[in-house]
Amino acid sequence: MAASRGRWAVWTAVPLLAASGVALVLGDLERWWPACALRTRYDSAACIARQDDSYDTAAYPPLTWLGDYAEGSGLGWWLMLAALVPVMWLLVRGLLPPGRAWALGVLVFAALPAISHLMTTPFLFLYTSHDYTPWPAGVSGVLLLLAALAVGLPARSKREFPETSPASHRPAQAA
Repeated sequence: MAASRGRWAVWTAVPLLAASGVALVLGDLERWWPACALRTRYDSAACIARQDDSYDTAAYPPLTWLGDYAEGSGLGWWLMLAALVPVMWLLVRGLLPPGRAWALGVLVFAALPAISHLMTTPFLFLYTSHDYTPWPAGVSGVLLLLAALAVGLPARSKREFPETSPASHRPAQAA
């Protein structure tokens, strides 16, 4: 981190992004596993049944501590929304190195619900459904876990964090 002024944002963003990613992956496992486990099974009767919008609110026996699919994914989206505050702070203040800032921005944008459902997931799986493409929240969850790594990993080198006051702006020393 270039300065300690952004540490609160890193300490807040990383756990929120990671928890959001985990909740979304677990929520999607609840809905899509095992009916749509493989790309070749997306057109099976069991997977088509899971693609119906009625599954979003139906009461299925929960497989995880999160509850049913809607609860797990809802928790993940709320955590992602909360993570956007420190993420935006880091991006707007320029507290991340340029390469990481771009990576973070792209990962979070691609993980947004509408973008993931309409563009990211169909592009990655080369499949789109008439109703609901399988695994969009899971894809968002993995992207958010990668975003947490982009924010939380320590700098690899000093050149990754540009100097805040270049040597050319320092007063010349008397010889």
